[in-house]
Amino acid sequence: MIKGIWVAVLAAFFIAGCTTTDPYRTSFGEFCEFVRAPDCAEQVMNVSALDSVEEYRLSFIEYDDQGQLNVPEAQKIVTDAYREIAEESGILLMVLSMVGITTPTESQKMRTLPHSERSSAKHLKMKNGFGQ
Repeated sequence: MIKGIWVAVLAAFFIAGCTTTDPYRTSFGEFCEFVRAPDCAEQVMNVSALDSVEEYRLSFIEYDDQGQLNVPEAQKIVTDAYREIAEESGILLMVLSMVGITTPTESQKMRTLPHSERSSAKHLKMKNGFGQ
């Protein structure tokens, strides 16, 4: 009996550990005015403090675990909306943030170079005392 309960609990933990690759934000309408959570939870484009000095806009373009766009048209929708804002105001500041991206190691960088550049890059490292 106890063993059966433990098996069920462990199975529940394993199942709960799985996640979906479906996009989290799926609503592509106009900018949604955010006041407090969970306002605009599924909205791709958000605006806070509309028509005030502190107004800011926040949009999300989601990628899957392989680096592909979850919703391919999302990038065009978001960039078109910001392009329109830039044309109206003449000023636009965009900050991009990628979460979950790792920095390639030196050996990974070397593998992406053509063979002729790879050997000259190794030679330059050795000449300058950086490679061992």
